[in-house]
Amino acid sequence: MRAPGKEQAAWDAFFERYTPALRSYCAGIGLHAAEVDDAVQDALILLARLIGDFHYDPAPERRFRNYLITLAHRCALKQLRRAARKRNVALTEDHHGSRAPIHLGAADSRRWLRALGESALCLLATEVRATPRTIEIFRASVLEARPIPEVAEEHQVSADEVYRVRSRYFSRFKDCYLRLAQNSGADFEAAADYVREL
Repeated sequence: MRAPGKEQAAWDAFFERYTPALRSYCAGIGLHAAEVDDAVQDALILLARLIGDFHYDPAPERRFRNYLITLAHRCALKQLRRAARKRNVALTEDHHGSRAPIHLGAADSRRWLRALGESALCLLATEVRATPRTIEIFRASVLEARPIPEVAEEHQVSADEVYRVRSRYFSRFKDCYLRLAQNSGADFEAAADYVREL
C-alpha cells in the first residue's frame, strides 16, 4: 500500500506527462477544444475508476498504452456523438460500453506517437530553463514542421536563432519523447522512427 502523499504525487506526475498527449489524440479525432477537455477529463476519471482492473500483459494489444488510448478513444467518440446529436448528425456506433480493447490501426498508433510529442515538449519545458517563447519556437519548427523563415518571422527572431533553438533542445526532447514512449508501452521502434523523421 502506498503512502497517501505518494499516490497523489504519482497521479500528479501521470497527469502532467500524459494529459497533453491525450488532448492531442482527442483533438486529432476531430473534437473542438471544449469537447477535448471533456473527453480527456472523462478518460482520466474512467482510468482512475478502472485502473485496479488493469493487468499488465506484454502482448502488444494488451499494453497500458492501448488501455489508455481505448479509454480516450471511447470518451472522444462519446463527445463526438453528443456534438452530432446537437447538430442532428448521426455517427456510427462502435462497441461502446465494451471493456475489451479497441483495435488500434496504424492511423491511431501514428496519432498517439504525434500526441506523445506534445507531452514530451511539456516534460522538456519542466526539465530545462527555457522561456515559453523558446518552447513555442521549438514546437513550431520541430513538431509542426513549419518552415524556418516562417517561424522566425512569426516570433520576430532570426532564422539562425530558430536553428539554435532546434539544435540546443532536440537531443533533450528526443530523450523525453523516447522515455514517454517506452513508459506508455508504445512500439519503441516506431517511436524511434518517428523522432528520427522530425
